[in-house]
Amino acid sequence: MGLWGKFTSQFHDGKSTSQFQDKYYQSLVYGFRDLKTVVLNTRLSRLDFEQVFVPLRFATKIPGNRPLPKTNSHQSQISPEIWDFIAKIPKRRAYRHLAIIAPPGSGKTTTLQHLTLTYANNAHRQYKAPKLIPILVYLRNSCDRITSEQKPNLAQLVTKQVEEGSLPGLGQSAGLEQPPANWFRDQLENGKCLVMLDGLDEVADPDQRQQVSQWVNQQMQTYPQTAFILTYRPQGYRTTPGSQVETVLEVQPFNFNQIQQFLQGWYQQTQISGI
Repeated sequence: MGLWGKFTSQFHDGKSTSQFQDKYYQSLVYGFRDLKTVVLNTRLSRLDFEQVFVPLRFATKIPGNRPLPKTNSHQSQISPEIWDFIAKIPKRRAYRHLAIIAPPGSGKTTTLQHLTLTYANNAHRQYKAPKLIPILVYLRNSCDRITSEQKPNLAQLVTKQVEEGSLPGLGQSAGLEQPPANWFRDQLENGKCLVMLDGLDEVADPDQRQQVSQWVNQQMQTYPQTAFILTYRPQGYRTTPGSQVETVLEVQPFNFNQIQQFLQGWYQQTQISGI
């Protein structure tokens, strides 16, 4: 292949990569823009996700009782939000591997969906967060493949789930083509992704759960430049061996202002939806 052939090949590869990322983002927006909820146990209603979502606040600690780097929220004595940590990822290595700990129904998964939607909308700049490609994986739905005889690495798992439409947010999307060859591998190896692994402790079988835990740790080692967020229930985190997590975020109960914000958003959206 001559010089011109190499140039045109690289140009088309870059163009197809950009087109895939655009369509990937469009599919995530389509999948997560609505909050699906059952009203009075009778029918499914769709509410505007971002208008109802209320950011969680966290108490923080680092495994091993090491000193915790301060954020602006710490300095102002206000419990930090998830974006306070993501914004510091480029400068604070301890924030590259985060774990969100909370009981069931506390908003862990919803927080990851919010992060995914915000990045897919390219709205991360308002939080002064680094530009990252969101990848959300529900481990409870992926454990069979992860523990199979032919264990995939993270790039292979995500690529396969995109091709199948089984990656969270993509199930009802239309027009998303297969990713270019090695696209997810390249993004992960270059630290361009925010990988969110939800519900490790929700893997029911104990043997599978241990295998998935080992797989997660291996992926964090394989892609050391990549940011990871894991979610656990408290007991699940305590019983997970050998975690590579560097900073633990414990969800705090809603305060009065958060409750008021949620109720106002919910009321406005139900009025708009005619519920």
